[in-house]
Amino acid sequence: MMIPKKLYKYRKFDVVALRMITYHGLYYADPRRFNDPLDCELSIQPDISPRKLSDLLKSLLGPEREADWRHEIASARYYASEEGDIKLAGAARDYLRRILADRIGTEIRKDFDQRGILSLSATWRSVLKWSHYADEHRGICLEFDTTELPHDRLAPVRYDGVRSVMASDIYAWKLGGDEAAGSRAFETHFYSKAPDWSYEQEWRDIGDKPGECGDYRITGVYFGFRCDHAVQVAIVKMLGLDSNVDLYDVHLNPYSFELSRAEIDAGEIDALGMREPREIETARLISEFYDVDAVSNDTPELA
Repeated sequence: MMIPKKLYKYRKFDVVALRMITYHGLYYADPRRFNDPLDCELSIQPDISPRKLSDLLKSLLGPEREADWRHEIASARYYASEEGDIKLAGAARDYLRRILADRIGTEIRKDFDQRGILSLSATWRSVLKWSHYADEHRGICLEFDTTELPHDRLAPVRYDGVRSVMASDIYAWKLGGDEAAGSRAFETHFYSKAPDWSYEQEWRDIGDKPGECGDYRITGVYFGFRCDHAVQVAIVKMLGLDSNVDLYDVHLNPYSFELSRAEIDAGEIDALGMREPREIETARLISEFYDVDAVSNDTPELA
């Protein structure tokens, strides 16, 4: 799928948002802190034989941990026997495969859990995302350009309900050197979410570890329809009038449930600047009025 030229990040207006604007400060987040407990929660589907699963586990643990893998495999076989947890011979094989798959998952997590994820959206007009991630429409949405640098790991999230990584893919990847199988395992784990999340139209970039990501340039700022005018003033002042960042007011469409946008004149907002306190401003205007009146009364008439 072709990468969109623009992707979006919804934020409440806070220090993190200011850092995003000032330093193009996007971050690869730790997936273990995501609000969806099923997101990037590794699940291994044991679709190969116990023998292959045993060989895979031995390979992942390595020869230096021979005592460990011998113990793991012996324990799995014991609990899948009549002397262990399983009393029905027909269920022992499936139980053994599940135990081995879980142990393999523990090893694969050591690599996968080190990664970081940058989450963006393909749209700025999601009513739900404005509500959930942008302080109930009081925040902002940042527009980022994707065309300046290559983004090899930037891809859309799938919402097809498949989240289990096939043990056969991990076996082919780790023991057979099949990079395509490794890519399938990687993509299933990092780019799959439940169908309930499809409204997000999410795209993800995967980093080697959580932390800063400076590969995207901000090209637009969208202000929610409940966003305070002071937020607009602060961002315009921070960007300056020479900025190439486009600014938009987001408002409700009067005839549908969709959102619309209107471009903002940054110069007009910048000209307003900081306002005087209301009473002081009123007193100043009154003072200027009386000064003008006094000058006009004292001016002699011309002959």
